[in-house]
Amino acid sequence: EKEYAQTVDRRNVSLLSNLYNNISNTYSALHKQVDAAAALEKAFLIRMQHPELDLMETHDLLQQLMNLINLLIMEHRFVDSERILASYENIVIAKIGANSMEYGICQLTHGIIALKQEKASEAERFFLDAEVILRKNTPQSNGYLKSARQYLYALYRKSGKSSLADSYKRK
Repeated sequence: EKEYAQTVDRRNVSLLSNLYNNISNTYSALHKQVDAAAALEKAFLIRMQHPELDLMETHDLLQQLMNLINLLIMEHRFVDSERILASYENIVIAKIGANSMEYGICQLTHGIIALKQEKASEAERFFLDAEVILRKNTPQSNGYLKSARQYLYALYRKSGKSSLADSYKRK
């Protein structure tokens, strides 16, 4: 923070913002959601205080947004998580594209939110979209792709669609 106070440049602002993001991750792992949200908010504020540095549409910001979305999902704040996810998704579509791994992550996250809200058919559609996008853009060992498949397996198993569940169990 002393370095940041002395030299406000792209590198220092990004480093400090990422530091608070990492602090947020640590609090989250310790199940201190209020502290995690406060640290993440500080990470965003640091970026927002310096719009001239063009740090609002970077990969680091996307990671911070996804961390916030995950915190909101854990707190069952689905309206807020969907609102932030829409912002994330808009940045991804504009900067990276709808055929990217990041867009697949958007679809996976939409599916998780729908599943948490007990909207099984909506969740299935998002998970299937995520699987297609992630399969095209990531190795088979990718954690996001595995997650999409695990959610589909659990969803099909719960809904009694055993042949579909078995096909995802093998994947």
